[in-house]
Amino acid sequence: MSNDIIKFPNRFADRARLESQTGKLRCEVSERWIQFPSESIKLKSIEPLVLDIMTKGADENDRKICQIIVDKRQLLKILADLPCSEP
Repeated sequence: MSNDIIKFPNRFADRARLESQTGKLRCEVSERWIQFPSESIKLKSIEPLVLDIMTKGADENDRKICQIIVDKRQLLKILADLPCSEP
């Protein structure tokens, strides 16, 4: 009987991999995501990233909620230094 089991591909992993290639970071609990730019520019004192905070509109089309500009180096440092606690 176990020979009849058909394993389907992991659609969630496929979607996550595709979205990371297209610059999307999805919220784990809502239909929102951060849309990253295709590239950043490097200035003398800052490497700004223009990030679009996105959602699905009532018509199911992508809609930008707002835009923020952050320093890429500062974001990477904050993420690297962020402690992880066990539940």
